[in-house]
Amino acid sequence: MLCEDIGREREEFERNLRTALEYEDDYTDPLLDEIRAARNAMLEAEVRMRLLIAYGREFTRPRPYRLEDLARAAGMSISGVRTAYDDDEVAVVARRIGVKSPRPIAEAP
Repeated sequence: MLCEDIGREREEFERNLRTALEYEDDYTDPLLDEIRAARNAMLEAEVRMRLLIAYGREFTRPRPYRLEDLARAAGMSISGVRTAYDDDEVAVVARRIGVKSPRPIAEAP
């Protein structure tokens, strides 16, 4: 009787191992999922901030927002704001607001 119980437990254990291996890629850890979600939200916020800074510097008239004001609002240094965006972000903002980019777009060789 003891041998039969041990045999059944062993079979069940092996079956559970096979099932776990079969579904291993489907398992998600809730904590790690939340950390990934927070990281993605941070990255999205960084993209949004770069686009907003580009808008404030390149598209507002009669003059752009001051670097100092943008830096304070963004929690960045003035030099950080100055380099926070590039031609790609300017092009994205131009496309989104439906105007021509104030910067010439470089042609690919």
